[in-house]
Amino acid sequence: MKKPLISPESLELYYWSSDPHFHPAGDKVAYVRKQMDMEQNAYHTHIRTVSIDGIQDAPLSSGSADTQPLWSPDGKQLGFLRAIAGVNQLWLVAADGTDERAIVQPKRSISEWQWLPDGSGLVYVTRVHLNKGLESLSAAAWSQRVSRQGASYTTDMPKAEGRGWWDGLYSQLFHYDLASGTVKQLTAGAFHASQPRVLDSGRIAFIARQEKGDRAESEVTQGLYVLEEGNKPRQLVYGAYEIAQYDWSDDGDAIVFIGHDRAYGSATHNRLYRVGLLEGGEPQPISSEDVQLGVYVLNDMTAGASVPGPFIKGNGDAEAVYALVSKHGEVQIWKWKQGQPGQQLTSKPWVIHQLAASKAAEAFVVNAIDSKGPGELYAIEPDSGEIRKLTRWNDSFCQQHAIAEPQPLSFTISAGAHMQGWLLLPPAQSLLQSASQSIPLILAIHGGPHAMYTPAFAHEFQALASQGYALLLCNPRGSFGYGQQFAAGCLKDVGKGDYDDLMLAVDETLERFAVLNKQRLGVMGGSYGGLMTNWIIGQTNRFQAAVSQRSISNWLSFYGNSDIGARYTEAMLGGNPWDNYELLWQRSPVAYANKVETPVLIMHGEQDMRCPIEQSDQWYANLKRWGKEAKLVRYAGSNHAFQKAGKPSLRVDVLQQVNAWFYTHLRKPVTLGIPFAMLLENCRSSGASDEVIAACIASKDFSAIAHLVKEPDMPFVERVELAEEMNINWQDVFQYGYCFSFLHANAFKRLLLFRYGLRENVHYTQQEYNLLNVPLSEEQAVQLQALIGRQWKVERTEQGWLIKLAQKALI
Repeated sequence: MKKPLISPESLELYYWSSDPHFHPAGDKVAYVRKQMDMEQNAYHTHIRTVSIDGIQDAPLSSGSADTQPLWSPDGKQLGFLRAIAGVNQLWLVAADGTDERAIVQPKRSISEWQWLPDGSGLVYVTRVHLNKGLESLSAAAWSQRVSRQGASYTTDMPKAEGRGWWDGLYSQLFHYDLASGTVKQLTAGAFHASQPRVLDSGRIAFIARQEKGDRAESEVTQGLYVLEEGNKPRQLVYGAYEIAQYDWSDDGDAIVFIGHDRAYGSATHNRLYRVGLLEGGEPQPISSEDVQLGVYVLNDMTAGASVPGPFIKGNGDAEAVYALVSKHGEVQIWKWKQGQPGQQLTSKPWVIHQLAASKAAEAFVVNAIDSKGPGELYAIEPDSGEIRKLTRWNDSFCQQHAIAEPQPLSFTISAGAHMQGWLLLPPAQSLLQSASQSIPLILAIHGGPHAMYTPAFAHEFQALASQGYALLLCNPRGSFGYGQQFAAGCLKDVGKGDYDDLMLAVDETLERFAVLNKQRLGVMGGSYGGLMTNWIIGQTNRFQAAVSQRSISNWLSFYGNSDIGARYTEAMLGGNPWDNYELLWQRSPVAYANKVETPVLIMHGEQDMRCPIEQSDQWYANLKRWGKEAKLVRYAGSNHAFQKAGKPSLRVDVLQQVNAWFYTHLRKPVTLGIPFAMLLENCRSSGASDEVIAACIASKDFSAIAHLVKEPDMPFVERVELAEEMNINWQDVFQYGYCFSFLHANAFKRLLLFRYGLRENVHYTQQEYNLLNVPLSEEQAVQLQALIGRQWKVERTEQGWLIKLAQKALI
C-alpha cells in the first residue's frame, strides 16, 4: 500500500520539541512542545516533562504561549515565560503542575532569565528607556508621543533584522526577589544587556552590546562583563571578540566562551576561549582544531534558538568543556580538556540543534534531527555512548508518509578542495513519477553564505520531492563545516568561485544520475541563496525556472539599506560604492536583467531589514521592463525569517507558490486534444510499455500491439500524422504526462474503458452529465482528476466515486 505524500499542508501535522532543561536531580527534563493551529494562524507552545528513560511524558503548564522553562535550584518548581497580550511574563508552576501563577508582569516583554543559585530570586532582561520620565509614560501616552514627533538616530546602524528600527529602548538586567516580590534594576546604561549567567547572589556575568556612532568603532561593540555586588559592571573580555555563548567554570574562577576574533569577519571560525575572573584581559584559546563551534545549519524544521554550549564539568585538571561542532553536514558533541585535543563524542548522522547538560549525572539531552523525520529529544550517556529517544511525537507521521532519503555526493572543485552535497530523489510512492519519466532537477542554494546544508529532514524539500522533483543540495566555498580557508573562500569573490562550484555540482550530478532530465532544471535559494539564484539566471539560460526568496539584486543600494549592508558588501566584494562603483555594479544581478530568460518567482517579507524588500522590488521592476517572465509575492508584516518562522498560513502559502511555479515550468503536462489522448490511452490498454508505444508511434507501425488494445479498429497512423501536423512532442508527453484540453462525456467513458476496463451499465451508470458509482481506487481518482482538470470533478460518495461535470457550458 502506497503511503501519502508530504505536501505543503503537512506542515501543520508536525510537533516540535525543544529547549530541554534538566531537573536538578537529573531524572527528567522540562521541554517546550510546539505545534501549529491553522485556524488561529498561530503556534501553540506549552511546557512538558519527560523522564530520562523516556517512559513518562506529561504536560506541566496549561498555557498556549509558554516558553523558556527553567527548574528552580531545589527542583520544587519551574519558572517559564508566558506571553499575555504579546508581552512575555515570568510565571511559576509547582513540580506537580499545581499553583501556576504570574510573578513578574513587566511593561515590556522579558527576553531571557536565570535563577539565582540559592533559589531566592531570579535575574531577567527587559527593555527600558534610560530617561525615567519617558519610562514612566503609559503605553497610550508613549504611542501618542511617538506619533507627534520624528524619530532621531545618531548610531552607525539604528535598525536590526527581527527588531526593526531602534525605538530608543535598552535591554537591561533586573533582579526579582521571591520572598518580598520586589524588583530592582541592576544595570542602567547606553548598552543592550543579554545572556545573564548567575554564579552566586553577588556575581552576575552578562554580554553588553553598545550603540556607537563612530564608524571606526562600530565593529567593536560587544563586551563580556561581570557585575559584582556593590560595584559597577567590570569588563572581563577586551578586544574585538565576537562572543556567541559562555558559561562559568564550576569553581567560579573563570569563564569559558564560544567566539572568535573577527580575523575573517563573519567567515571566522569560532573557538573556545577561557578568561580568568580576576585577571580578565586577553582570552586564552582552549580549542585548536580547524572546526566550527556552534550550530550553523539552515533548516525549516528546527524550533527555538540553537544551544551549542559550552557546558563545563569538573575543576582543575579534571575540568572538561562540552560544545557542539558543525562539521561535514552534521552537528555533534565535542569534548575538550585543558592541554588536550578536542574529542568528538557522538557520531550518529544527525544535526544536534540544542544541548542540555546535567550537573547531577554524566548525561546530556539533545534536540536533534536526522534524515528520517522531524526532530525529537534524545538522552545521551557520554561514557557508554548510549542514545535513548525520549520523545516520539512525529513517529506516527513518519510511519504513515513517504519520505525522500538523501544520497551523499562529493565533488572536487576548482580550488582543489572537496565539496559535499546530497541528492534528494522523489520517494518511490510519488504519483507523478513513473519508470518511463526522467526527473526534473532543482538546485537549492543555502543562505549565509557562512552556513551549511545537511541531509537532515527539511519540510520544504520533502514537499518538492513528493511532487516528483530531485533536489540538489551542496555546500560551495564559503560554507561553514569544512575548515577556515574553505569558509573564507568566497570573500571578495562572490559570484565567481562559488558560482563555478554550483555549476560543477549540477553538471556532475546530471552525468552521474541518468534518471535526471537535463532539459528540466530549476534553481532556488533564499538570502545569499536568493542572490546566487538571481546571479545565476543572469549568467546562464540553462535553467527553465527559478525561485528567488528574500534576495539581493543590487549591491549599490543594498550597501545603505541593509542592517549589515556596509560590512557585508565590503566582505563579500571587497569594496564600497564610492571607491568601487563599477565592481559593485558588475557583481549586481540587476545589471544583467536584460539577459535573463528564466521565468523567476520573487518572494520577500515587507519588514525584512537584512535583505530589504527594495532589492526584490527593483529586481522585479527591471525584469518586467525588459519583458521577462517574473512574478513578485510580497508578505506583509514579515521579516527575513518568514519562510521558517513566519505565520503558519504564510509558510504554507510560500510552499504552495513554489510548488505551483515549478510545476508550471518544469512538470506541467502536455495538453492533448481528444484524438491524440485517446490514441495514447488505447495503446496503453494493450499492456505494452511506454517505450514500445513510443517506438510504434515513431515508426507508424502498430502491428505489435493492435490486436491487444481495447479498440483495435482505431485509425492509428492517421492520428499520428495529424499529431505531426500539430507539432505534438510525444517525448514530452511520455516524460511529463498529459492532460485534456477538453473532454466530453462519451470521451470520458472511453477513457474509463481504456485505462481501467470500466464499462457503462456494467461498472457504473450515467445520469445526465454525471457518472455514478464509478469503482475507483484513491490513486486512480487522483490520477483522473489530474487528467481532466477543472472541467470535471471526481468526488467520493458512500456508493463509490461520482464524476460530475463542473463546466456544463463547455458541452
